[in-house]
Amino acid sequence: MHVKLIILFICLCLVACQNSKTQPNNLPANPMTLLNASLFSKVETYNTELIFQLDTKQQSEFLQFYQAQKNKEFPSSDERIIFNFLDAKLSGFTFHGDTLDASTAFAEKRGNCISLAVFTTALADLIKTPVDYQVVINEPIYFKKGSLILSSSHLRTRLYNPDDKAPKDMIFFTPKSIVIDYFPTRGQVTAQRAQRPQLIAKYYANLAAEALVKNNFNLTFSYLYTAMLHDPYNSELINLQAVLHRRAGDTATAIKLYQYAVENNLANINLYQNYLIVAQKNNSQPLIDFLNKKLTEVDDPNPYAWIELGEQALKNNNTQHAKFYFHKAIAAAHYIPEPYVELAKISYQNGQLNKANNYLTTAIERTYDKTKLSIYRAKYQALKTVAGEIN
Repeated sequence: MHVKLIILFICLCLVACQNSKTQPNNLPANPMTLLNASLFSKVETYNTELIFQLDTKQQSEFLQFYQAQKNKEFPSSDERIIFNFLDAKLSGFTFHGDTLDASTAFAEKRGNCISLAVFTTALADLIKTPVDYQVVINEPIYFKKGSLILSSSHLRTRLYNPDDKAPKDMIFFTPKSIVIDYFPTRGQVTAQRAQRPQLIAKYYANLAAEALVKNNFNLTFSYLYTAMLHDPYNSELINLQAVLHRRAGDTATAIKLYQYAVENNLANINLYQNYLIVAQKNNSQPLIDFLNKKLTEVDDPNPYAWIELGEQALKNNNTQHAKFYFHKAIAAAHYIPEPYVELAKISYQNGQLNKANNYLTTAIERTYDKTKLSIYRAKYQALKTVAGEIN
């Protein structure tokens, strides 16, 4: 079964509604100067152009396809030919696929959205088709591996018609383009624009996250170092570096990175959350209060980040903060059961049994994991018994 590619003609510029820049206007000192490279083995840097390189056979296959399309009575435009080639050849690209270089993605016909973007770029390079990218931010996906929460925004590629040139009398002009994606259309998509350096950074950041899950700190640092060479002011890269340094035993450098991000308006919820963990371990109450205040002001779509914050608040006996964070999680993703379960626990502890049951009912309606569903149902029946609703 072929992958479902989406083709969209874009004639207007798209404006991002949040995180539109990973780089501030007045550039502060490069955060890479804060890194403790001596903590890790020799840093490997990578020839990033190799990720876009196809082998001779692959190049020939695409160029033959391209020429056949151009030899038709009504030849297609270059960007349409790339779309047709991808639509005919690909089948295994999914959100949770591996992060692969262009040649491997071509050979194995699989990968994730970054792999598809890299592969599409490699084809565009062969026929000199202009390309940029859109980071979709309205429906990110989150998943948890051990103690690490990984969130991944969706990236898609935009191919421009190189022959669609601006009229001389026009000041503002956006040429027609085709967006390459593998998700079905789900209404209007809000996206921020990205260029090749940001794609390269995301590619190596993905590899770094995979290495960090495996506790391979040296490889994680090498990948992150390469990513930051291309997008040094990216808040997620700064956050990942801080997490890595803390896990490798250098909390001091982690604090410097967190503080740098806060002072230069580069912090996001993940960074605030991780900084809060350090502040709590150090019993730094003024910093804890400051970070908690900052978190109440953050608008972030990551429900698991809010759940983690709620769980931290409960450990610190701060029920009000916990309830606030769990409700933020529901606002971000009402379809997941975990925040309802946590609110049910709080309601039960406060003697609000009917309210706890209502939360559990909602959690059950939103649970697809059979093991969790059995647990929630058992808790629901137990609470009904305690509340005197079962004779």
